[in-house]
Parts: sequence; C-alpha cells; structure tokens
Amino acid sequence: INLLKYDATFYPSVYVANTNYLAKLIDNRNGLKIYRDTIKGAGNQFNAFGAKSGKIALNSSFQRAFDKLILFFDNLNK
Repeated sequence: INLLKYDATFYPSVYVANTNYLAKLIDNRNGLKIYRDTIKGAGNQFNAFGAKSGKIALNSSFQRAFDKLILFFDNLNK
C-alpha cells in the first residue's frame, strides 16, 4: 500500500481534501496474480473554523479512502 496523495487546498470559503492510495496485492498461491487499484477519497469543508476546517476535510477524505481500501481487500477475499 502506497500513500500517493494526502493534501488539502483552500478555495474561497471551502477546503477541498484528497487522499489517494495505490493498493497492490500479489497472489502466488495458484500462479502469479497481481491485483492493483488506485483508491481515491475526497472531502470538503466550509471554512467556518479556520485551519480546523482543513483538518476536518482531510479526516473526511482519509476515512473515505480507507473505507474503499478495506472494501478492495474484502472483494478480493471473496
């Protein structure tokens, strides 16, 4: 798992945050199989609390990307 992007950008009155992972799983049990996906999560928050709004947007994007990452591994398990 590689963290490709984790940032927040301030636009007029709103913070926009992005979190991107590169997930790669190599399965050697019955021949070589490589599963790869780019997981993306986005979040935004109106600038009501200053820098804290940026942290809220970052937490939101991180949680969304993490949830998608867990689903990626769950789907491979089936």
